Amino acid sequence: MRPLSVIVLLVLLSLPGWESAAQSRGESRRPPESRPRELQPQRAPRSAPREQPRYLQDVWKEVSPPPGALQDTRKPPPQSKIRVPQPERFQPDVRQTRQDGYRTIFASVQDGLGSGDVRSFSHHMGSQVYINLRGGESGYYSANQAYYVIESYLKTRKLVNLNFSTIGESDARPYATGSAGLVVRGNKEIAQVYVSLSQIGEKWIITQINIY
Repeated sequence: MRPLSVIVLLVLLSLPGWESAAQSRGESRRPPESRPRELQPQRAPRSAPREQPRYLQDVWKEVSPPPGALQDTRKPPPQSKIRVPQPERFQPDVRQTRQDGYRTIFASVQDGLGSGDVRSFSHHMGSQVYINLRGGESGYYSANQAYYVIESYLKTRKLVNLNFSTIGESDARPYATGSAGLVVRGNKEIAQVYVSLSQIGEKWIITQINIY
């Protein structure tokens, strides 16, 4: 004789729908299967840049200037083909400069002899000066001797209205000559004055003084 539990089980199995219910109950008790590894979402590495949306990329392309747009593209102004005349360099007239040099000396001698101030032109005397004075000394003298000879001569005589009316424009030996009144002991005479120069280097010097 079968046990009672076996009989009950057989009865239940014979009932319709019991088998499907049992199967579904068994499936529900099964542990959930793990998802395949390849279907699980993967985290992106932190260092990966984040891609901008498509519409932002298009806007950035429109706003960004093309390469080289920030460079100065201005062209230099075209050079004018008109030639501007250049001023000629000033070249001093050597002859005129020489003339101005010895004319200045003649002027100082004229003023010095007329006023009796030999010192005003004595620094222009050369190392050897020929002196010829009416009623006075005559010969070659050093610059220092010539100074005292002329100074002593003019202490007893006076030249009045001395004027160099002629100036010889010579590059080698310019000269000046003119007339003057010579007062000696209250008597006035007419005298001629002659002065000549020579050039030593770039300097003009007095080489001769005649009062006759």
